Amino acid sequence: MFIYSIIIGLMLSGGVHPYTLDDVGLIETIGIWYADMEMGYETDHLYANGGIEVNSLQIGIAEFWPTQASFLIDGGVKVDNLRIGIKFICFHPIIPYAPILAKFDYQIVPEYEGGYTAIYLEYSN
Repeated sequence: MFIYSIIIGLMLSGGVHPYTLDDVGLIETIGIWYADMEMGYETDHLYANGGIEVNSLQIGIAEFWPTQASFLIDGGVKVDNLRIGIKFICFHPIIPYAPILAKFDYQIVPEYEGGYTAIYLEYSN
């Protein structure tokens, strides 16, 4: 069975605190738009999924600048309500080409970068 989802949302609260040599404090994620797209395929006992989420700043009424992309690859074995799987998630900054900001000596700063691989056991009803 082919499955998919598309989500568009607005972050109402939250933030990230990057660990750097300079203490830049909390970077708030309030007012950042995001688009999340996922696709996958399931059989009776196997599943595989992939997806991307892109965070964007709203600059004008219909102008958005992407700042961050997160990628997910997930798959495993399922038996009844139990899943055993492995997933890989990575986070990458996007620095948009914004020549109008250059004249103000300003550039959009990426939020964070990294990733992880995990194995997991999931039970759902």
